[in-house]
Amino acid sequence: MKAACVIFDRMTALDFVGFYDAVTRLKSMKLVPDFEWRICANKREVADRRGLTIVADSVAEPLQGSRSLRALDRNDTDDVSLPDRTRPAWEV
Repeated sequence: MKAACVIFDRMTALDFVGFYDAVTRLKSMKLVPDFEWRICANKREVADRRGLTIVADSVAEPLQGSRSLRALDRNDTDDVSLPDRTRPAWEV
């Protein structure tokens, strides 16, 4: 399995740390032994709102997945599961 975290200037560092904590545990806890991930950005270093600098692994590279991504038309739900809006989002 592969994943990417896209970082950018003035992002909230907590958003990156939350991602980092979760994905590093996937491999270290042997939940997904073949897990790979990269930090991606449009430049080598980006800084959060308070100046914390994060260095990207991949710079300005296209992100490719197992299937092509495309803009979805309102009626285009062939391969996308949308939530059922007739039921509440949660129940007690």
